[in-house]
Amino acid sequence: MYSLRKNLLQTCPLVEITLLHRAMRLELMSMCNLANSGNEEDFEVLLSRIRDFDIVFTSHSAVEDDYLFQAIAPPSLVESADQEHIDETIMMRTAEAAVLDCCRETRNQDEKEKRIQKAKVCLCELKEKLSEHMLREEDSIFPCLAKFTEQKLKKLVADVLGSRPADVLETTLR
Repeated sequence: MYSLRKNLLQTCPLVEITLLHRAMRLELMSMCNLANSGNEEDFEVLLSRIRDFDIVFTSHSAVEDDYLFQAIAPPSLVESADQEHIDETIMMRTAEAAVLDCCRETRNQDEKEKRIQKAKVCLCELKEKLSEHMLREEDSIFPCLAKFTEQKLKKLVADVLGSRPADVLETTLR
């Protein structure tokens, strides 16, 4: 599997997906580190970052569901990925709400600590879930890609890249 994956990473036009997955995993790790710093001021920055991440994540999941999985995956994987994306969206909203709570004023130090702890837990759970999901997707996708002609892969890449709105591309590239 490793040599197939390595070869496809070097030659497949859909390598963009794995690069985006890697960037998303790194951003999740960075957000968890920021939350773990425990600095109250960092939660305003974190709120902005998680909202940007959500935009990219939502668009990326939709592209996978609407184009990529429909083209290459067996129906069982399509259904499973759809449901996982729904579950992950719920986790994303929960983490965002927890971070937002940390940005709200409270004079009660115990309440403040509870909010920060909840945000840390939500973000770390989100990071673990999404990271595991993306690696599993890659392991499922790459064997399927090996069977496609170069022309069909290029068409799929055009569909994937062309389906993203300009504002999402801008957020992704920031």
